[in-house]
Amino acid sequence: FVSVDQLIYLSSHKQESVRVEVSRCFANLSSNCKVHNLFATPKVFAILIAFCSSTEVDTSRYAVLSLANLCLCKDTRLTLEKQELVSALCRVFKSELLLTETQKFDTVTYLKRIETKCYSCMAAIALS
Repeated sequence: FVSVDQLIYLSSHKQESVRVEVSRCFANLSSNCKVHNLFATPKVFAILIAFCSSTEVDTSRYAVLSLANLCLCKDTRLTLEKQELVSALCRVFKSELLLTETQKFDTVTYLKRIETKCYSCMAAIALS
């Protein structure tokens, strides 16, 4: 069992693969409204906002999914810093679907970026 404090600590790890797993853990946790109170905190929120801007497609995808899931729960939605959240979601949605040279022929990465944009729309709709 990994605690939220351990996830917060690991979120600043130098290896991107660790940050991907932290982001994935938050996405999994956020799918259950009953445990939102454990990690819907300003510190975790700041981590997820930062992860949304990650160049690693899975880190940002899981972070946006986490935020979208948090927005779907009424009680949690009230605790979120909406202005900062909307700004982050807009950056995700407006971001180009640019691919690096090595990703140009990687359909999976391209589809993950589209999926991330869909999650940002889902969160924005839940906020309205």
